[in-house]
Amino acid sequence: MAPLQIETLCETIEKKWIPIVENGGYQAGADCALCRVYIYSGHRCIGCPICEFTNRQGCHRTPYYVWQEATELKLHNVQELAIRMLLFLVALLPSEPTYEQFREQVGV
Repeated sequence: MAPLQIETLCETIEKKWIPIVENGGYQAGADCALCRVYIYSGHRCIGCPICEFTNRQGCHRTPYYVWQEATELKLHNVQELAIRMLLFLVALLPSEPTYEQFREQVGV
């Protein structure tokens, strides 16, 4: 994952989804930084880490649309659904490679 992707993903987690979870599952934070970089700029999700993971545009195959519908209907489980989206995004962050993965990468 490229540095811009990581930075934008972290911004989305920190400024959008953590505030939503802290607000009981309802919109509380900033707009999605990923959308700002990868949709609103005309890229149609190309380069977005979510799109790269799901192979779909617009957050399809993520918990997002279930959360969005639940907030519109004012269902009782919106915070749980927001937590699922937050965890989905956190899982996209790259982790440090294990020793075995590093050996495979360098061909040793």
